[in-house]
Formats: sequence, structure tokens, C-alpha cells
Amino acid sequence: MDYEGWTKEALIKRLRGLEQAKAATTLEPQATDTQQRKKRRATEFDFGRFPQRKVALKFSYFGWPYHGLARQGDALGSEDKRQIESQYPTVEGELFRALAHCKLIDSEATCGYSRCGRTDRGVSGFGQVAA
Repeated sequence: MDYEGWTKEALIKRLRGLEQAKAATTLEPQATDTQQRKKRRATEFDFGRFPQRKVALKFSYFGWPYHGLARQGDALGSEDKRQIESQYPTVEGELFRALAHCKLIDSEATCGYSRCGRTDRGVSGFGQVAA
């Protein structure tokens, strides 16, 4: 459009009309990409929809902030054990938390977990294997 021949009043009227049209289309806030992702995460994950298999994970860690590799029992199974695990973190506890967060295991009881080796508090491990 050629706006050079328009009067000041006609230009102002055109601008107000465009602003009203824009306001009418943006009255309802649209969900952002982050909000949509959060909504998708709220649904329960169905492990039965995907094939499962046993894998071996070879990993290394610096043991200074941990109280060893192995932990005592199912630390995520009860609130008391979660508190103990938070006070005395172990590498195995962090490993289970990461695997559960990534939906690689359903629960500790059903995953058939086994490890080879263990370390004491503050000791690093290189080439540890868990299956």
C-alpha cells in the first residue's frame, strides 16, 4: 500500500484498526512450548509399551562426596530410607535416581539390578559395572 498520499487522520485510523485486530487475536494466552512439555510429563509412563532388556553399565566416579558405592537396601522405598540416603549419599543411590528419572527402570525391586565391586567412603571407582 502507498501510505504517502494518506492524511494524518487516515493513518491514525489505520494504525488503530491494526492494533485492535492484533489485540483480538492475542486475547487468549497461548501455551508456550515449556508449558506443553510439562503437561506431557504429567501423564504416567507406561513401561509395557516399550521392549525391555538387560544392559551392563560401565561407569567411573569420584568418591569424595559419597559414602561408598553400595547402599543398604531399597533406599527409595520408604521416606525414612530416603532421608538416610539424602544424609549419606551413595553412588548406587545416585545411579538409581538417574535411571528412574530417565525412565530406564520402573522400580528397584523389579529391575533385576546387580553390581560387581564396592568401595568405601571417599574412595573413587574406575571401571565399575552394574547390570
